Formats: sequence, C-alpha cells, structure tokens
Amino acid sequence: MKVLKEHDPVLSLFILATPAFFVLFWPADPSGSLRKEIISFVALTTLLYGIHRQKLAPQLIAVAVQGVAGFASEATVFFAPVFIALLLLSRDRTRSRRLDIALISIIILSAAAALAHSALNTQVADHRDVCRPLLERGVGENICSGAIRILESSLQLERSRIAGLSSERALTAFFLVYLFAFLPFLYIAALSENPRRWLAGIVVSGIVFAPLYVVALDWGRWMSFHAISIACLMLVAIRYGHLRFRQNPSGKVALVFLGLALFVTPEHKFGLTGGWVIRLVDNITKVLIG
Repeated sequence: MKVLKEHDPVLSLFILATPAFFVLFWPADPSGSLRKEIISFVALTTLLYGIHRQKLAPQLIAVAVQGVAGFASEATVFFAPVFIALLLLSRDRTRSRRLDIALISIIILSAAAALAHSALNTQVADHRDVCRPLLERGVGENICSGAIRILESSLQLERSRIAGLSSERALTAFFLVYLFAFLPFLYIAALSENPRRWLAGIVVSGIVFAPLYVVALDWGRWMSFHAISIACLMLVAIRYGHLRFRQNPSGKVALVFLGLALFVTPEHKFGLTGGWVIRLVDNITKVLIG
C-alpha cells in the first residue's frame, strides 16, 4: 500500500481495482482460501514487501516459501518465471549479482524438482480421499470437481474431457471474460509511456500459465494466477521506475471498473459469477435463513 500512496491517487485506485486484490479477487472465498496456491500468493506478497522496503530477509523467505509451494501443488511451479522477473525488475544494492544468480538458481531447481516429483506421483486411487478432510471442515463439494478430481485419472483422459467441453462458443466466451477481467490492466498499459511493451508483458505473463489450461478445467483459477502476477509485476515496475505514465488515468473510469468488479467476477471454471458484494449478500442471506 505504501507504494500506491507515493503515486497519483487515481492510479492507486486503478491498481486496487484490478482483480488481484482481495475485494475483487474471485478465488477469495472459503474454498479458495484452502487451495494450495495460497502458499505462492503469500510468497509473492512477502517478496513485494522485501523489495519495497529493500530488506533482504523477506526476499530470502519468499524464495524459500515458493520452493516449498511447488511440492504442495505443481500448478504453483508456473509462478517461477514471475519470481525471476520480479527479482530482475528490482535489482538494486540490496542484493549482489551473485545473490541474484543464487536465488534464481534456487527458484529454477526447486521448480524442476517439484515437477519431477509430480511426474513420479501422477495419480491417486480415489480423489475423494484428498477431498474428504476439506469436506469434513465444511468446504463446498465444488472444490473437488476441478484439478483435485483429475488426480485419479490420466492426463490424456483429462485432455480429452477438456477438448470435448471446449467448444468454439465456450472458448470465445472465456476470452471475452478474460478481457473483461483484465480491463484495468489493459487501461494502465495503454496509458503508460510504452503501451506496446506493457501490453506484450500482459500477454507473455499469461502465456506462462498456458500449460495449466490443458491439464484441468479450473480456467478461472488459472486466470487468477495471471491476475496476481501482472499486478505484482506492475507494482514493482512502478516502484523502480520501469512503468511510467504519459497520461493520468481517469478517476471516473477507475470507479466504473471498481463497481463492475464488485458485482461481477469470473467463475472458477467458465463464465461470470457474482462479485464480492453479491457473494456477501448471498452468504448473509444463507446465515439468516439457515
């Protein structure tokens, strides 16, 4: 937040209106809080804190936590390029060149080891064994319908299932939802001094997570990986002067984005669903009605 306070308040509003912050972040629900990628999210925020305050200890902790995250969920391995990019964007006197090389090497090696471990342990007899502890704690059954469910099936079978469900209409709808969710990022990029570079950065940072889309149908979940990644990259770029603006963002446009995101957010898999406000009203209603 201190990074934002040092810049134009309207720009701060735009960053906060992006889908990476908790009010708008669609995985920020009871089920989402139990997903293992939360480990990488914690590592990212710890790294951001260390980078902004120019403190080495949080940065080292963040790299260590991310190394563990890959063994908890192989999907988090795809955050490795994001961590490397953040380290490269934030090069200063806090870290020596040798330390940067060591940290990047740790990130790459831990990601490779996690992928190797995943390749050797690809299936479980019954995915419900993985889900049962979560269900016993009151988590909705939908948490078992995506990436957890495929633990008991082969990757080839899941790919066939995805291909069967991914019609041209479904793919078109998904890309429209993606565009809708990323409008604040695209707007910020368009107002930067180098729009092409930042538009390319948004696309490339999304391509990093592309392999996940052929593994499981949690497409909204994978989109959230991209959202938090580009938000972190933009924050660090602003902090170190890599992201400058030729035109001040419009406060009215920022409020429109914020309002839309509060009421409508991407679904965990396909499509759109109610945003934070809708979910809050729904949960309160359920509690009152019983």
